[in-house]
Amino acid sequence: MESTLTALNKLMVGDRFWFWFCAGVEEEQPKFRISVMESDPGMRALMARAKESKLAVGAIPISGLGHVSTAGFVQLSCSLASDDMLKSLAEWIGNNLHLYPELAKLKHAQLFNISPNGKVRSIHSDSSVWSTVPDMAFRGTAAETLQRLQKMKAGQDYWFWLAENGPGDKPFLHLLPVTRDPEGKSFVKQIVRLRQRTSGYGVEIKGIVQYSQRGTYVFTTENEIEMAQTLFAALAFPVLNDSLVIRNSGGRIAQTKNISITATNYDYRSDLSNLVRILTTLDSPGKKCLFWMGVVAEECYLLLANDKEKLKTSVQKIGKAQTSTRGQVVVSKANWLEFKTQSPYPKFIDQLIDWTCLHHRDWPQLSRLKGARMTFSDKTKTLLDRQKNSIGWKRLNG
Repeated sequence: MESTLTALNKLMVGDRFWFWFCAGVEEEQPKFRISVMESDPGMRALMARAKESKLAVGAIPISGLGHVSTAGFVQLSCSLASDDMLKSLAEWIGNNLHLYPELAKLKHAQLFNISPNGKVRSIHSDSSVWSTVPDMAFRGTAAETLQRLQKMKAGQDYWFWLAENGPGDKPFLHLLPVTRDPEGKSFVKQIVRLRQRTSGYGVEIKGIVQYSQRGTYVFTTENEIEMAQTLFAALAFPVLNDSLVIRNSGGRIAQTKNISITATNYDYRSDLSNLVRILTTLDSPGKKCLFWMGVVAEECYLLLANDKEKLKTSVQKIGKAQTSTRGQVVVSKANWLEFKTQSPYPKFIDQLIDWTCLHHRDWPQLSRLKGARMTFSDKTKTLLDRQKNSIGWKRLNG
């Protein structure tokens, strides 16, 4: 198991690895093992370790290819991927976190069932099976960067790399404590690996960042900083608001820039972190939140909130909608989500299915929406429209 934990700690966004899984392994033996493809190209080391496992009679071992997506979760591809495999994996991880905390990195894993000719037959993900597993970020992900920013203490120095083209060809900020790498050699190697996850170079700013006594971040560099505001704004980390960027030249301060991060910097089409956070709280009958869905500039948006004013503010930042509706999302007794509204919206569920399928690959937690229904009632609570589409929701599995 030690080799698997070591591999998990080394994996960065974009890395590929082999995995082995068997639900029928005898107690006190690992059901899940991995090896990094770079160091085990033929999977021989992984299979040699797998042979050490004692399997129950009739147990079927499963092996395949894993990948750390740019969104920060793992995707496991094999010919036998199924809902049962996902549930078994999640259950084993949840039961063994006290022994191997690093297994939490597998939270929200997506399983891809692949045919012999390489086609995806179905996709399996379910946020509800990970309810007992805490969040733990992979290296080289935006989640890791945000965690490090939030944990940084006054006076601590971190190496930083701010790139126009990071993993997934999006602006990216990578950090590493100077105390763990005084000379910055490991940090340089990490930057090289992150560059390999891009299609080309862009503007880059490197240096030292420190958390000041007044509660703001100070970035010091010798690189040009003309693009600093643009890149930080694209990251849209509110915690970086009011940061200071300093360019030194010849041992003197040559230029400074104050960074402003506002809510309008967010790309609501791709950054669904807040929506997913609220969605995962809808885990038992009776729980509810507010929602807004509409079409702006021919693009569909879905917003969730627990507060009317926050929802109103978010809607205003998106822009004027050609069509929209709002109301409550309530967890039914059967545990599916019901979108309740007092304004008509033809084909609401069809549009919700399209939106969910569009974003599901990057945000597997959206599987919680599967099976959702919609009801439209007037102010007297007279039911005027009920929508569901069981067949349409099957698109999430293939």
